[in-house]
Amino acid sequence: MERIEYCTVHSRKKNRYYVKIVKNAKCEGCKACGFGRKNHLILPAVSKVDCEAGDSVAVAMPEKQVKGSYLYLYLLPLIFLFAGLVIPISVGEKAMFLGGAIGLIASIPVMYLIERLYRRRKKYLPVIVGKLSNTEKPLEGENI
Repeated sequence: MERIEYCTVHSRKKNRYYVKIVKNAKCEGCKACGFGRKNHLILPAVSKVDCEAGDSVAVAMPEKQVKGSYLYLYLLPLIFLFAGLVIPISVGEKAMFLGGAIGLIASIPVMYLIERLYRRRKKYLPVIVGKLSNTEKPLEGENI
């Protein structure tokens, strides 16, 4: 099931739209997407309808596709940590500790690059599915 969020088009660059999603009651306690620091997020999106900056839109969030992509955020640092621990195993404990730390530090840019690749693929981006008039406000949980 797709999750529909209602937000505003912030800007447009070529065929990529940027939508501004405001924190709502469903977001309390989660902090998965960075709402802990600010009250809104600006996300890249693709569109099935023509819209401009300032338009209110309905956005389908790609939950099913994205759920599997979070796996690398947990497994990749562990793989690098264990590789860093195992490679210098014959040298001693200090080398193993240093190797584990280097492995964890090396996993950060790799995760960043993978995240950038995911962000460029269209199937992982939110999709603008409908344009709303600025005067009407959809009911909570209402689908288009």
